Amino acid sequence: QFAVVTNTITSTRIWLGCAVSFGTASKPTGAAAAIVFDSATGANWVLRVWDGASANYTDYDTGKVCNANEAIEAELILSSGTAKGRVRTAGGTWTAYQTATTNIPGNTTAMQHATLLVRTAAGTSTLYFRGSSCSATYQ
Repeated sequence: QFAVVTNTITSTRIWLGCAVSFGTASKPTGAAAAIVFDSATGANWVLRVWDGASANYTDYDTGKVCNANEAIEAELILSSGTAKGRVRTAGGTWTAYQTATTNIPGNTTAMQHATLLVRTAAGTSTLYFRGSSCSATYQ
């Protein structure tokens, strides 16, 4: 789970999730599963997954528009064979879960819990981090 406040969202990419490496482009540089806002690919928060080997990532639209200066909460659940994600304005109603069953990182892929803001053009953006939590089953 993640809680952040957006600022300027023009030319901005926000990653909230787990990854081998997010990198700075729309396509992560390593296997990843995250709740993402990417102004280069759309106006909504999406569940973005990539297994690290396929030609490209897969997006699942949450239907939640990313607004400037908005507190949001995001939830990502990874389990063997699925990735689920949802978003809400802080304290509001959650979007429906978006569930990915293909193109997701393997259950033995070592990933890190991470939050990342990337500015994709000149200017400034700020992401106010409100907190996150992570729990994992060790095998």
